[in-house]
Amino acid sequence: MFLSPLHSVSPLSVSRFSLILLSILFLIACGNDNNPSNNTTARTVPQNVTLTAGTRINELNWSGVNGAQSYTVYWSTAPNVTPANGTAIDTQQPYLEHRGLANGTSYYYVITSDTDFGQSAPSAEVKGTPQAARPATPDSLALQAGNNRITLRWDSIPGATHYTLYWQNSAGVSTEQSTRIAQVVSPFVHPGLENNQPYFYRLVAENAQGSSDASEERSATPLLPPPSAPVITQADVASGQVTLHWQHTGIANQYELLWGDTDPLDNTNNSVSLTQVTSPYTHTPLLDGQTYYYRVRTRNDAGISALSNLVQITPPNGKDITDPDTAPTAPTGITVSLENGQLSLDWTPVDGALGYNLYWTDDDTGDITSASTPITQIQPPYTHIQLNNGTRYRYRLSAINDHGESPLSTEVNGTPQIIIPGIPAGIQALASDQSILVRWNPVQEAISYTLSLTLDDGTLINTLTDVRSPYRITGLNNATPYQIQLQAQNLQGLSDPSEPITATPQEPIPNAPNTLVAHPGNATVLLQWTAATPQDANDPNEAITGYRVYYATRPGVRPDNSTLIDATPTSNDDGRWQLRHTARQNGQRYYYVVSAQNAGGESGISQEVWARPRVPAPGIVTSLSAEAGDGQVLIDFTPPDTVDANDAVTYNLYWTQALSDDERGERSPTEVISNVEPGYRFSGDANTNGTTYFFRLSAVNDGNEGPLSDEVSATPQIPA
Repeated sequence: MFLSPLHSVSPLSVSRFSLILLSILFLIACGNDNNPSNNTTARTVPQNVTLTAGTRINELNWSGVNGAQSYTVYWSTAPNVTPANGTAIDTQQPYLEHRGLANGTSYYYVITSDTDFGQSAPSAEVKGTPQAARPATPDSLALQAGNNRITLRWDSIPGATHYTLYWQNSAGVSTEQSTRIAQVVSPFVHPGLENNQPYFYRLVAENAQGSSDASEERSATPLLPPPSAPVITQADVASGQVTLHWQHTGIANQYELLWGDTDPLDNTNNSVSLTQVTSPYTHTPLLDGQTYYYRVRTRNDAGISALSNLVQITPPNGKDITDPDTAPTAPTGITVSLENGQLSLDWTPVDGALGYNLYWTDDDTGDITSASTPITQIQPPYTHIQLNNGTRYRYRLSAINDHGESPLSTEVNGTPQIIIPGIPAGIQALASDQSILVRWNPVQEAISYTLSLTLDDGTLINTLTDVRSPYRITGLNNATPYQIQLQAQNLQGLSDPSEPITATPQEPIPNAPNTLVAHPGNATVLLQWTAATPQDANDPNEAITGYRVYYATRPGVRPDNSTLIDATPTSNDDGRWQLRHTARQNGQRYYYVVSAQNAGGESGISQEVWARPRVPAPGIVTSLSAEAGDGQVLIDFTPPDTVDANDAVTYNLYWTQALSDDERGERSPTEVISNVEPGYRFSGDANTNGTTYFFRLSAVNDGNEGPLSDEVSATPQIPA
């Protein structure tokens, strides 16, 4: 088969064809230069997004994307969130805890991944609504049994506003059947109980959202403390008798006198027991000259005490009173906690003490002495109940053991009172059009709240009483900063004010611009978009006042991670807006978003687009000429019309030669000569003269080659 000269194929032609074919295949695989591949994007979209709502938190999880360098979570309080209108949060892991949210408000989310292919399309939208949860189950309930009473203590539960106690005298306490005591506060003293009878309790924490599960059941048994030993302090000996005096500060139902003519005294035949005796007690008749031994002990429902110190007498006048062993030292480190209708005392335990006696008075004058009537044989901590709020109570404490009572401690005092609630915390102020929505955490013991609204200069605008969270303040001026402080209140008074929090009502921000398009040019990108619209087109205060265009060289452009273009967009006759981004690097990919502005602030961002500026390929050379000479051909041409004097353009000369003069028209393979200039003299091989040469020319700039010119030919000859 023979090819005509017009269809001859050279190795260079094959190479050029292969390069063009590969380029076409690459473009097919990658898609249009200004749009990432749909297939690649689909593979990088985060999948299996789940959301778990909690108290002021939404927790998101999703399946990790292979090759993802990071993820961006876009959120909004309105549905149909997109990267253009959502607020962005970056994260390196396929997991996010979105904290500090408003309970009762719905939040919407989509997620994109960032891979080597760029930013993916957004995931399916998910929704979460944080809710103020009912309190957690109390897990620190502790019981302290005393004489005819049980004291219950527990740690505060976050979010709980009050507590309810359920009890009965058998196991199996339930919130449906058991006796209920509402509004209990730790420590709570359950008085008037029967000693030696077990009591069972469960505690429930409550708030406006509901009640916790009941705590684990706890039990305790009130007990009369075991008696301590008396101390014989005096023996009056006379003929035929002795009168004994003793002291005892514990709880005793009766005293028992043991006596005999030998020691030790016990319950054997060595002694005789006299019961139901009281101090002073006269023992008669006795024999003068006979030696007698005496000890005293006490009894109550809890048992029998140890024996007192020993007394030896010989009527009519002999006596010896053995000193008791050492009594405890006075208690120290006494503290008083002020509570509603009660005071809780605590102190450092005394070595060797069996119990403690509490001496007290509500009289502002006079000394507290051991002659006063104490609350006997208590243990730390101790809560003194059924007191009058506002009355000052004074206390001294002693320690007791079988050898006596310590000196009294240093005096302490306290005044029961209804506790002023704590300062409100967790305050959020969400500004909107002419209003501010305020939310805060409940304060234990508070029954209402007072809100103060001031200007930045301290001018008081309003004091709102008996408000509840959430509370919306209306009728405010847009663009005016307001300071908000909260105080919790109960019957005792107001808490200190919270730290001021500032919020500024604003006109609603505009809707984000849409249909952003990027047109690449030579070192420039032309950006065009449709005009943004306000939330309320009929409100002149919401009118669009301008646009901001942001760019970066990586996808995922946001105002906080990109560069603002310092240029003013202009409006076209068709209502669209545009901005030309100049001085760009050809071949570099640039990513863009645009936002709108009004008096309310900056809108969300548009969808992201990108473009790659490049130098246009030169046009076709239309003035190629070939003038034959002796052993050479003069090649001349003029640059294409699209090339100016400042363009860096070179030229490639493609040539081939006829191999025979017959009609088959065979040619040699096409060869190329680069960087030729007008007036180039072409010389072939040694047999140049008489051979016909064919030429085509292309212009080249910045790696882009223009189309080939029309073919010209010339046959060098020896001059005649």
